[in-house]
Amino acid sequence: MNKKSVIINIYMIILGFLSPVYILMVNGTSFIVYLLLLGFVVLFIHMFTSNKAKIRKNRIDTLYFWIFLSSIFTLLSAVLFMEIDQWKWQAITFFIYYSIFYFFYFLLCNETSDFVSGYCSGLKKIIIVQVAFCYIQYIVYTVFGIDINDIVFNETLHMVEKASHFYYGEYVPTGFSWHPATLAPLLVIGYCFYYKNNFIKLFLIGAAILTKNSTCLLGIAVCIIYDIINSIMKVRREGSRLGWKSILSLLCVICLIAYFIVFTDFMQLFSDQLLRLFNRVLNNNISVTDISTYYHVRYITGIWDIIKVANPLQILFGTGYGCSGYAFVKVFHQYTNIAPWDIECQVSADLISRGIIGFILTYIWIFKIIKKGKKIDHRYILCMVALLIQYFTYNICFMWVLIFQMIIYLAVREKINIWNLKR
Repeated sequence: MNKKSVIINIYMIILGFLSPVYILMVNGTSFIVYLLLLGFVVLFIHMFTSNKAKIRKNRIDTLYFWIFLSSIFTLLSAVLFMEIDQWKWQAITFFIYYSIFYFFYFLLCNETSDFVSGYCSGLKKIIIVQVAFCYIQYIVYTVFGIDINDIVFNETLHMVEKASHFYYGEYVPTGFSWHPATLAPLLVIGYCFYYKNNFIKLFLIGAAILTKNSTCLLGIAVCIIYDIINSIMKVRREGSRLGWKSILSLLCVICLIAYFIVFTDFMQLFSDQLLRLFNRVLNNNISVTDISTYYHVRYITGIWDIIKVANPLQILFGTGYGCSGYAFVKVFHQYTNIAPWDIECQVSADLISRGIIGFILTYIWIFKIIKKGKKIDHRYILCMVALLIQYFTYNICFMWVLIFQMIIYLAVREKINIWNLKR
């Protein structure tokens, strides 16, 4: 590997390590934006200073080009039909962000696949660091009453105003973020990376439990169920017996879940939330404590009401990236007095903000990862399906998740098994 390639590889390791550190902000802008701008410059210089400086058309992701093209019409739809200037500026800002993503991805497609391992190396390390930090946060707050995130990222560095999260008045760890849901995709990806390491899997499951976040727990639950089914199928297929490590890890998981059910109030809270969910679907009487649950249900059930009043261009191309909340402001008068916002359901947010065309193109792109990946390693299926299921309970496609999806798309295209990379 030549000197320039080494520089890019180091950059990819840094990108993998720092991009999921959600709480890093510079002047109110996510640090990942600056990382991508740096990456764009590095890749651009590398492409035009290498011996074979050219754009290789056969390596361009054509489908993602159409996704980007549809986003231009999405921006036009937002500027032409949104009535509030603040929302228009939000759409313009997010279009600029996604343009940076696209051009970074375009240049990355033009490179060799050697840099995939560098990114995955950094990502694997930050998963362990983040999860370990969750345990540290929980222990320090429980024993000493000290909120590490608030002291470091709010009071000292002034990166964010809210650096931690409380669930029904109880502190929950959030890692390098201010909301536990940001850990949801990280835990799923970590489970896939460390699928053969039972100790780390228990480590991840424990962190999901500590967050008491439904999206985190849902993703880990999908992984555990898949793991169990896959083990049973493997035994039946090969006619072998479960090894002592598999039996021990299964017993540990059962004991951990049993402890959580018996000695915490999570199951009570979980059952209460389910009851409220069914009540909100079946009747229209809403109490103050149920309003959040009601809104989350309406993010899915209210789609048809929004479509009925939207103009054809908005139906086809959406309200603008980062502006899915606009439809709920106009139709349901929800959160009318706050800054532009996205709804907390990724599937609905994608449909409303990108429109039918952008939505279909985006999910075809995602399902292509599953289709190509299943021929390489079953963990591609597990990872993407678990993430898609989490899409229904929160808007988890953060900037770093989009980068991860881009990287694994390049990996499956080149038939690279990222889950078995040794670095």
